[in-house]
Amino acid sequence: MATNYLGHVYLTYKLLPLIKVGSSQRDPAAVIHLSSFGHLLGVLDPSDIDLNCNRHEFLPENQYCASKLALLHFSNILGKKFQRENWNCISVAVNPGLVRTNIFGQSSPDVSKMMNILGWMFGKNTFQGAQTTIHIAMRLLETRKKELNKKYFSDCREGKFFHLKIKSTLNNVPFFNSDTIFVSKQIGNKEVEKKLLEATQKILDINL
Repeated sequence: MATNYLGHVYLTYKLLPLIKVGSSQRDPAAVIHLSSFGHLLGVLDPSDIDLNCNRHEFLPENQYCASKLALLHFSNILGKKFQRENWNCISVAVNPGLVRTNIFGQSSPDVSKMMNILGWMFGKNTFQGAQTTIHIAMRLLETRKKELNKKYFSDCREGKFFHLKIKSTLNNVPFFNSDTIFVSKQIGNKEVEKKLLEATQKILDINL
């Protein structure tokens, strides 16, 4: 959580004055958050936000998914701040996809082996994994760039909200529809955002 979420939030917070000064109505500044498809498996309980695992067992896979979900929430929180305070800035999140790197090197041997196999079967190389981020960076050159604020993109397409449920028939399983990009239904939950922001500000001693 510290590497994938808290560190990102703190760095962004420290850079906010420069981001604001470097933006203009004609050329808004942008913060692009690197999330993951794994956020769909993340869990953030608004009644028990435990970012430092003080009350729960530390499980790398669970923490990874929760951190990517938290980062999506933060992207929305930051985007709302930009709107509320009338900054000429944009907050947008992207998912690079399953990229063949050593990211699962610290997972259990079984998980690491499984993800390596899936990576070579269905994943991307690093060049392909960078394309969605590059796509958003290039779209920032367009005239209607502010429409990107608080959006989530994967495979260069905008995401849609989705409840992760098992369907009764294979044809109804959303994963088999390559035209749909999914976003956790929890995104936009005001209670989760509020509790997450409170916990984050307390740990980092900041005020967003």
